[in-house]
Amino acid sequence: MPNYPTLDQLHDTLSHKDKIRILFVCLGNICRSPAAEGVLEAIVNEAGEAGRWEIDSAGTGNYHIGQLPDKRMRVHASRRGIELTHHCRQVRATDFDDFDLIIPMDGSNEQNLRRLAATEQQESKIIPMAQFIDMALRYDYVPDARPLLRRRRRLRTRARSSAERMRKAIRHTQAIESLDQIIFYAG
Repeated sequence: MPNYPTLDQLHDTLSHKDKIRILFVCLGNICRSPAAEGVLEAIVNEAGEAGRWEIDSAGTGNYHIGQLPDKRMRVHASRRGIELTHHCRQVRATDFDDFDLIIPMDGSNEQNLRRLAATEQQESKIIPMAQFIDMALRYDYVPDARPLLRRRRRLRTRARSSAERMRKAIRHTQAIESLDQIIFYAG
């Protein structure tokens, strides 16, 4: 496991630079990395430091090149006042020279980036997002939301089926009660 710099060490390394260049990386560059890019841009803009930062995102895969981030991600970002207008792209060899920090969202993307790095200096720029996350959180990486969304859809489908069965049971019970009343009054 690499020996990652502390936040203080990163601050010391980057604070003297005229322009700080950060690249966030996930698999498809459609959810996690463009969201991280948008959040950091919002923070930097709010601090009045936009001119001092270059923030970008990319994917290790080539699945969504040229596309906007996932619509659901854009909707949720927009609700928080963040517009994600980035067009998905794949990591390039030149990114290791162009950026000061390359931040993968999970271990798989970190491994892919380490394979792409041509030198130790380039590899030293790779610092996983987990290094910036308080370890009191549930994850030590940024999880991909798609499996969670699929699970949520399955649960919703089951809930709808259960709700429909309950409605049918209630209608059936109401019908039986109506028949009981008819029989009682007729008797």
